[in-house]
Amino acid sequence: MASASWRRVSPDGVVYLAGDEPDGLYGLAAGAVDLAVPIMGSEPVSISRGEPGFWVGEAAVLAGTRRVLSLCAIQPSTLVFVPRNKLIARLRQRPDWWQPFYELSHANTTLAINLLAEVLALSPRARIARLLLRLGGDSGVIGGRKEDLGRLIGLPRSSFNRELKHFFAEGIIESGYTSIKILRPDALEALKNDLP
Repeated sequence: MASASWRRVSPDGVVYLAGDEPDGLYGLAAGAVDLAVPIMGSEPVSISRGEPGFWVGEAAVLAGTRRVLSLCAIQPSTLVFVPRNKLIARLRQRPDWWQPFYELSHANTTLAINLLAEVLALSPRARIARLLLRLGGDSGVIGGRKEDLGRLIGLPRSSFNRELKHFFAEGIIESGYTSIKILRPDALEALKNDLP
C-alpha cells in the first residue's frame, strides 16, 4: 500500500498507549513488541509478545475507539504503519478487503482468550513450556529479558525464575545474557499440558 511508512522504535520505546486515539495499523517487520494492559494503580501487565509478521491495532482502528492496549518495543524494532484515514478510505474503495481484517481481529481475540485460559487452568511449568515453544519458533531461541517473559504469563519474577531454574537443571534450556535457547523441545512438549 503506497500510503504505508516505516517506523523504527528503540528498545522500551512506545508505539502507542492504552487510551490513545487510533492512528493506524501496525505490522512488525523486525524486532519484538509486547502488548500490555494497564492495571489501575499498578504497572502495566504484558499479555502477549509480537514477533515479525505480527499485525496489531485493527480493532481500535476499525471501530474508531480509543486503544485498550499499549504496544511497546522490547528490542530495536521496525514496523510498517498504515494511517487510519488512508486504510478506511481504501476499504471504502475495496469492500472485499474487509474480510482479512475480520480474520486478523478474530485471530488476535482468539490468542487473547487462549492466553487467559492458560493462566486460569495450567501450572506455572506448563505455562512456561508453552511460552518458550511459542516464542522459540523454528530457531528455538527466545530473546529479551527473563523478567519480561514471566510477566507475559502472569508470573511474578521470583516464581518465574524458580521454575526456570528447574528447566536449566534438567537440560531443557540454556541461558545467555539476553536470550534463552531451547535444547529439548520434546521435554517442553511433554510439560505443556501440566495441570496445577
